[in-house]
Amino acid sequence: MSLYLAPKKGWTDPLNLLSYWGEEKHMQRKHYSPEFKQQIVKEALEVGNSSIVARKYDINQNIVSRWVRQSKNNDVNRTIPRVPQNHKELLNENEQLKKLLGKKELENEILRDLLKKTNPQLRIR
Repeated sequence: MSLYLAPKKGWTDPLNLLSYWGEEKHMQRKHYSPEFKQQIVKEALEVGNSSIVARKYDINQNIVSRWVRQSKNNDVNRTIPRVPQNHKELLNENEQLKKLLGKKELENEILRDLLKKTNPQLRIR
């Protein structure tokens, strides 16, 4: 009695089983062009049902749904401006604020030193 399942009655030879189950063959991943993906996404959005489009083109429905979801995410990212219109103004303001912060830090350090010299018994950071 064999411990493995034979695909057909009478197939008990392990070498035949390996060739039957196709362990030598590997599935190739399909690659689709960006144009094809855009076409599928456009159709799926027009139809409103990605599974119908997937069946029409013999593609897994999960793949079509993923393409639609990614397309929607990309559209949202495109509508958000990455660089504000007044970029130069913001850079100038940032530089001015950095200079002002540096002056205030220096001023605080000078006042701490003066306070330490006049009142040595005080604990100051």
